[in-house]
Amino acid sequence: MDREFNEIAKEIDELSIRVQKGTERGDLEFEINSTTLKEYLYTKLDSLLRDGLNPSLASEEHEEKLLKEIGSFGVKSLKDLDNLIDSELIDTYRNSTAIKDQTFIGIV
Repeated sequence: MDREFNEIAKEIDELSIRVQKGTERGDLEFEINSTTLKEYLYTKLDSLLRDGLNPSLASEEHEEKLLKEIGSFGVKSLKDLDNLIDSELIDTYRNSTAIKDQTFIGIV
């Protein structure tokens, strides 16, 4: 049982690293799931996190609802999502006087 858990954890860690590096390079051909979404947002919105953005996705329930909602709009890959989270959107949040009150959910 521990071996299986360790293998799953290792796979998740490896996927997170691939998504982080892919996001930095603009290689975003990853299907959206909870792991890829979080890593993408942490990497893409790093500057906003340093400005005080709350990285919360609230709960697993909210996260699942978010994944379903963005999927219903045809957003299936990180590349699709990246087309929506452009520099203009990031600048809008950066210039918000209430950046500390914003979360990943609010941006997505």
